Amino acid sequence: MSTISASVRLTERNDAETRQLRQSAADALQSYSVLALHSLADNEPPAMTRIRMLRYLTGIPQTSFSSKRRESLRR
Repeated sequence: MSTISASVRLTERNDAETRQLRQSAADALQSYSVLALHSLADNEPPAMTRIRMLRYLTGIPQTSFSSKRRESLRR
């Protein structure tokens, strides 16, 4: 019985984290200043940050191309 309840708690925590991540992405997309702060923090162009936030909202996984591109931009 404890294994099932632990599994349920883990799932609820993951759901809450996903909800919080998606809410943060929506907030960043609604406010350009928040989006600009995210792009500065991640050292990427605002257009790439916007695409990343849209991917968080839709649940599309982040591709390795975008992380490779981000690394090349940091140099």
